[in-house]
Amino acid sequence: EEALAVEKELKALLPRAERRLRDADLVLLHTALAYPEEACELDSAASLRSMEKAYAYGQKIPNDSLETDYPARLFKGVLAANYVSSLRDGQRVTEARRVLAEALELIDEEPDAGPVRIALLRLRSTVEAEERDYAASAATLKELLPLASESLSPMELVRLHSVLAVRLASAGLSEQALAEIQEAARITEEQRAELGQAAHIPYIDTAVAAALIGEW
Repeated sequence: EEALAVEKELKALLPRAERRLRDADLVLLHTALAYPEEACELDSAASLRSMEKAYAYGQKIPNDSLETDYPARLFKGVLAANYVSSLRDGQRVTEARRVLAEALELIDEEPDAGPVRIALLRLRSTVEAEERDYAASAATLKELLPLASESLSPMELVRLHSVLAVRLASAGLSEQALAEIQEAARITEEQRAELGQAAHIPYIDTAVAAALIGEW
């Protein structure tokens, strides 16, 4: 109810906001509208339209702009990640891949882009897997590995290896899949105390990978 009330207020502001606010503020406004449209109204089409508007305003922001709370390229990279999630839900995969490619190129030389790059690469890997291009999806996850140790939590790191094992196994790359199964098991055992009850989760992934390569 609270989210819906906020949404109603935001929509009431739109006629004036579109004329008076900066592009960065309009990005935030339309992004804020997308959440209750999806989560509360269950209107994915409306949510996607809001994200389309947010992304369009984001494209107007110069890469050297000072109107964003953090570097404009990173701001636009985060926006792209949110937009791609909406495009995936709308099954607009070709457009999602284009937005991902443009965003990754945009942040390529930006300092401190690690977390944004990880988010975008994860999405790209997911899109590739959904298209059953498992070899490409695995290659994207491998691209993540150099960034992972500094940016990911122990659970995220071990799941990166266990999901990579599944993607490699799905691509028929059995030896590489087995190596990732072993790496996921090693990290899980090393971090068992920190992982706690969640330690079983990567074993589910690796069991799937093992079954796919006939090692189960």
